[in-house]
Amino acid sequence: QGEDPASSIIDGNGDYWWKRHRQGNESQITRGSLVEILYSSHLRMYDIQFANSPFWTVHPYDCEHVHIRNVHVKNPHFTPNTDGFDP
Repeated sequence: QGEDPASSIIDGNGDYWWKRHRQGNESQITRGSLVEILYSSHLRMYDIQFANSPFWTVHPYDCEHVHIRNVHVKNPHFTPNTDGFDP
């Protein structure tokens, strides 16, 4: 948890991955989610910002009791499959 969402930023450096995707260079290495949490319970995510995700931004897979508050996602509109949340 960050004190201020403006100073708590996780940047996925998506530009590198988006270029590879547009050029069709994903045959051996694919874009990953920026944050992927698997098989967890009582997950809390507060006061943070995610930017420039290579693919899905936040992907809590098979998680229970997930609480997300004051989380901001900033991905450019032209980027492929950079959804904010994919439960």
